[in-house]
Amino acid sequence: MEEPRHLPVPLPEEKAAAPDWKAQLDRLEAKTDRNNRLLKICIGLLIGLIAVLCVGFGVLFYHGSVAYRSLLQATEQVDTLAGTLQDSLDSMEPGELDRLLQSLPDIAEKLSQLDVDALNQVISEMPDLMQAVEDLESQTSQITGWFSGLGGLFR
Repeated sequence: MEEPRHLPVPLPEEKAAAPDWKAQLDRLEAKTDRNNRLLKICIGLLIGLIAVLCVGFGVLFYHGSVAYRSLLQATEQVDTLAGTLQDSLDSMEPGELDRLLQSLPDIAEKLSQLDVDALNQVISEMPDLMQAVEDLESQTSQITGWFSGLGGLFR
């Protein structure tokens, strides 16, 4: 069987039918051009969609890996804290642990009576106080050095 592309096209016997063939050929060429443009647009949109998806998956992968590393770091810290707590509990005597657990309500009661605003004020003034103590300490050491030098004169 012959391929359909290579079959001979029957030409009409009349001369009047020739313009119909030309009009049909022009319509087919116009449809082909339009289909070609639509195909190019579809391919461009497909490539754009694939690019957007790739970028989206890349961003998702990056944020997922950052979150995974943070999760691993947090679990490592929890592991360390759990080991420290277990070591502390292992080193305690059973009676000491019971006394500690029984004193927790008293500690919680005392903590609930604290004035948080006053505590925050004390904490905020702590660096200035520590600087004043350091200045006083240096002045005291200077005075001590001066008295030592003065005492050396009388020997």
